[in-house]
Amino acid sequence: MQSAVLFLLNLLNCVIFAKVQFIEYFHVVLQEFNEFIAERYKIMKFKSMKVTRSYAFGEKEVPVESEYLQVRYSSEFPVLPADLAGETFSHVFGTNTSALEMLILDRRIKGQCWLDISSPQVVTSVCLCLSVRRILLKSYL
Repeated sequence: MQSAVLFLLNLLNCVIFAKVQFIEYFHVVLQEFNEFIAERYKIMKFKSMKVTRSYAFGEKEVPVESEYLQVRYSSEFPVLPADLAGETFSHVFGTNTSALEMLILDRRIKGQCWLDISSPQVVTSVCLCLSVRRILLKSYL
């Protein structure tokens, strides 16, 4: 039996913005994120899209089901603060979610299972306790 370690690079953070009720279009929320939040926290590259999500944690200001703005950015950039506030959005979800948790949720890993790892690269660093060392450069999230 061999021991192994896998380094995952290029994982993504995902935050979800709930727009203020009087804001009709999501491009206004995206514009605030791009001009103020991304610049302030030095998030240079990100992807965004409108998503529909259900919310079940009992805050009265957040509807049970609604459309949100989802922003994904590299985990190399700083994590956004949990108390982030803006003029065009009322809540930000996912600021406390770790990259490992995002990987588990996106890949739907439930307990022990086999993982199919494609195209890993061999790492030449010295680690005496491991007989196999690989690195996965691409993110498939």
